[in-house]
Amino acid sequence: MAKSSATIILRGFLGATPEQRQTKSGQTVTNLNLAIDQSYGDNERTEWVRVVIWNQQQGDAAMNYLSKGDLIECHASTFRVSAWASQDGSIRGQLEVNARQIDYIITKRSPSEPPTQEDEQIPF
Repeated sequence: MAKSSATIILRGFLGATPEQRQTKSGQTVTNLNLAIDQSYGDNERTEWVRVVIWNQQQGDAAMNYLSKGDLIECHASTFRVSAWASQDGSIRGQLEVNARQIDYIITKRSPSEPPTQEDEQIPF
């Protein structure tokens, strides 16, 4: 029986500085919010994808090197789509991918340099 699989490559800008936390079992998980611009004729919009990094080494590197507005490329092979009803009754959804590899395309800070307030004010 053939197995199905996914190969996902996303390129976009970080909408916020990466966030890192520990699970109850002590595993480190790092979250990124990736903004991807979509164009269909004259219509343009930004789609948001949640990127989850379970590899502590990659997560620590993201915390040290990445900040809001940086351009990255994410390679993933697993994903899920969450859907819910918002307070106004409209249906909302979000794609979440588990990162296998993150390529840093354009970054503004060097290792161990903390994000500045200026980093947090970059518009898209």
